[in-house]
Amino acid sequence: MTGGHGGMGKAICKELGKTSAIVLAGRNPAKLETAKAELDELGVESDLCKTDIADRAQVQALADYAASLGSVKQIIHTSGVSPSDTGTENIIKINAVGAVNMVEAFYPVLAGDGVMINFASVAAYTMPQTDEWTDAFEAWNEPNFYDRLLSHAHASEAHRQSTGNCRKSAGADSGRTLGPSL
Repeated sequence: MTGGHGGMGKAICKELGKTSAIVLAGRNPAKLETAKAELDELGVESDLCKTDIADRAQVQALADYAASLGSVKQIIHTSGVSPSDTGTENIIKINAVGAVNMVEAFYPVLAGDGVMINFASVAAYTMPQTDEWTDAFEAWNEPNFYDRLLSHAHASEAHRQSTGNCRKSAGADSGRTLGPSL
């Protein structure tokens, strides 16, 4: 369970923990410890694994650890960040690349009757959609995909900072400015 220390993740852990052991994964050890203590009080068996999902090697270590404990039947990925307090590059690394890292690391260890659920963010919709972004995403299977994505993320971050994260709605009159969806 990534993001198991947050509201949605913790609620899922409490329910799944009635019948399954839980491995809590996240970047913040203090939040993980707090969540584990809460789960312990409910009788939920849980382990902790400090993991930055943007780091492929750390996600692979998490998958290997989970597999070492037994059959991996449920993978719930809820980690994500918001554009309200996170720059474009980290949104791409955590929300997009992190999800890819989870699928690539866990698919090989997922039990035949197992399930993986990825919760996704709409943060990308707050970034300007350009032909460069479209081209980058169309090359998702190319070896330089991540580098191209980060290059566009840097450009988008500079644009976002220069416009205050606001953009004009298609078809809107020239005096109207829209902010990101929340």
